[in-house]
Amino acid sequence: MPCHLSHTAGRLGIYGGGLFDLLNPAVDAIDFGVIAEALCKVNRFTGHTHTPYSVAQHSLVVADQLPPELRIYGLLHDAHEAFTGDITTPMKCALRALGMGDALALLQSNLDAAIFRAAVIQPPAPGIVALIKRADLIAAKSEARDLIPNADPEDFGPGPMLPFTIKPMAWDRAHERYSHALESVGLNPRRRAA
Repeated sequence: MPCHLSHTAGRLGIYGGGLFDLLNPAVDAIDFGVIAEALCKVNRFTGHTHTPYSVAQHSLVVADQLPPELRIYGLLHDAHEAFTGDITTPMKCALRALGMGDALALLQSNLDAAIFRAAVIQPPAPGIVALIKRADLIAAKSEARDLIPNADPEDFGPGPMLPFTIKPMAWDRAHERYSHALESVGLNPRRRAA
């Protein structure tokens, strides 16, 4: 279905006001406060958990598995979801099967590039990407075990799970913890976009 909102096509209304250009994300439009605000309210697993569980909390779980110098990548690995929402792996696979996966991957890649530039870090090298993916898989399996009623964690892939139970945080607590974690790696989530 074509988009008929020509003056706002590809532009997302964001927290604090204004429009964010999804097709041409500018570095100066990246606001880590806006990202924190959105990620603490975006649910993982499209909401199919017994209690709301945020992408912000998931990002903390991923970051906690990485060495201190790589935590920033764990915190930001899903930061594009502040603008796209949590698009699940099964949805990405379905879009690829329908021939639309490349467009989504390009959109997310462009968002990630702008976010990394705003954070003044290089995109993660392949070895770092592998570490993030491993931490992400461990988190996903553990989240499935602890948060999705009657889920089989093995459906989420091979490998270990975390040795503790994940307990969802309220969105305001997730916001506080995620914002503090961003500050701990040198990012300013307190600044609001002008």
